[in-house]
Amino acid sequence: MWRNLNMGLFQNIFTKKQYIIIIALMILLIIASGIILVNKPQQPYQSPPVIIFNPSPTAKVSQSNVYPDLISIVGVTTDENLKRRPDLKRISILPDGKTQYSFISKLNARDNIVITRNGITVFERFIKMEDNLEKYSLDYYKRVYGNPEKEIVGSKFYGIAYTTYIFAGKGIALIGDTKSEDIVEIQIFIPTSTNTYLQQWGEDIQPYEGEAPGP
Repeated sequence: MWRNLNMGLFQNIFTKKQYIIIIALMILLIIASGIILVNKPQQPYQSPPVIIFNPSPTAKVSQSNVYPDLISIVGVTTDENLKRRPDLKRISILPDGKTQYSFISKLNARDNIVITRNGITVFERFIKMEDNLEKYSLDYYKRVYGNPEKEIVGSKFYGIAYTTYIFAGKGIALIGDTKSEDIVEIQIFIPTSTNTYLQQWGEDIQPYEGEAPGP
């Protein structure tokens, strides 16, 4: 009996010691975890990536769709590009602050011109005089751009036998022979309305109400 009593007491003490050891280990584990978390190097806060939506660029006239020898691309070509061209004749500052670059053309009496605003091309006038005019007749441009928004017969420079074909929303206007529709001049600009084109770039237009002369 005495032996059994000692055994029960021993087991009771042993059980209490186990509880104490387990509790002590848990406390040590919690303390150690806290120390590790406190001393762990903090990663600098990184804000989530910002996704910037880039809207489609303003429609520009493609050189390949218009004519391969154009001097500039509207909205892209800079003053620095234009100043380096070997065919540059002169540079003029216009009353409204724009810069006009005049270049040698195939027609001595009418230069090719490029106008820039804030250092970027906004308008070009390109003289198209070549042997094979039929290759780039009005019909070619109609296939590319559709029908002109407006057609005005009469030109101060070319005369009453020529028509300006205006595709203002596409940023292009053409001057061509009214009868044959052969194009002699191309103008490219920032796409706009017909009225705005006439106000800003239609200085050569001289409306003619009569019948165009025959061949």
